[in-house]
Amino acid sequence: MSAGNWLSPVEIVDSKVLGLGLSVADGFSGGETYLSLTMNSSFASPKFSDGNRLCKCVLEAVGNWSVDEEGCEPAFSASCKLGMVVAIPEASLPAMQESEKEAFVMANTVSIAYGKIRAVVENITAESVVGKQTLPAIDPYGFVASLHASDDLENLG
Repeated sequence: MSAGNWLSPVEIVDSKVLGLGLSVADGFSGGETYLSLTMNSSFASPKFSDGNRLCKCVLEAVGNWSVDEEGCEPAFSASCKLGMVVAIPEASLPAMQESEKEAFVMANTVSIAYGKIRAVVENITAESVVGKQTLPAIDPYGFVASLHASDDLENLG
């Protein structure tokens, strides 16, 4: 990537919403809530193909909003599961070590997938009784590091 080109070399090859959920407890009509966020993932280590680093993942974010900080039962819940394939040209990664390339490709995949999930959750909650809800920002590099730490990487084919 040249210094004058501020466009990212990341290409979204495929993106599909695989599941959506919205549940509001009977009688809940809004008010102060506390969010707990759960992230589920199936992630393949990036593969080299036709001059690109390809990365496949399935990412699911589940937001549970409860009335109490301890939050036994959520007052409402919203979730989105998304499948994503991203490609980054190898030529745009020449100065990086192999482990840095993998982390870069995976973090970009997570960032794009989670951004789409956040938009979907905002849209499905916008017309609900609880109003538009936004999931918090995440650190995609931190999320990828947590996957490596817990060995949650899988082979998605």
